[in-house]
Amino acid sequence: MQAGYQIYKQFGIRGLYLGFNVTLVREILAMGSYFGFYEWAMRKSSPDGQSSDEAPVAAAFVNGGLAGMFSWLTTYPLDYVKTLIQSDNLENRHYKSAFQCMK
Repeated sequence: MQAGYQIYKQFGIRGLYLGFNVTLVREILAMGSYFGFYEWAMRKSSPDGQSSDEAPVAAAFVNGGLAGMFSWLTTYPLDYVKTLIQSDNLENRHYKSAFQCMK
């Protein structure tokens, strides 16, 4: 709590939310890729002509794990950019934007 107060006191609300935009984009991409892959895999696991609700229970566990791996494979580079931005020195920022950080 003390560190957050110090950041707020010295850099304002922007200091507390540094990297928020990148986090938001990462979360949207992560959830979209996770649920998109999961639904696709569940439909492939279902008997022909039936919905993903008809897939075996074991398929839900396997496909959930695979969807998680797919989600992280697609969003890990963006998560790294987010981490660099959030851990940047606030007094002498090295990265002015996410695009600059990606370069």
